[in-house]
Amino acid sequence: MNSILREFALGNLNTAPQTVNDNPKLAKAMKLSAETETKLKFMIGEEALVILEQFTNAQLDIVALSTIDNFIHGYKLGVLMTLEVFSDSKGLIVGGWSE
Repeated sequence: MNSILREFALGNLNTAPQTVNDNPKLAKAMKLSAETETKLKFMIGEEALVILEQFTNAQLDIVALSTIDNFIHGYKLGVLMTLEVFSDSKGLIVGGWSE
């Protein structure tokens, strides 16, 4: 079996979600967002359109940065849970550790 750390370092692991459209609720929300944005663009003037685009870009930045923070937090939590499992494995292995 190859080392997962080696494969990760070589860029052979895909860490991005495969597709977002597997979730029907997410697909519906994305479609509504795109349709609403298109309607708004036709309803507002040029100056408001610039402000809307700035707002949209700021929201995208917030989501991207939050996603990164959530990933890091979740990863750290998972590692801590794994450490706990390995540090307190008494009673989990029948017959104890073999030495």
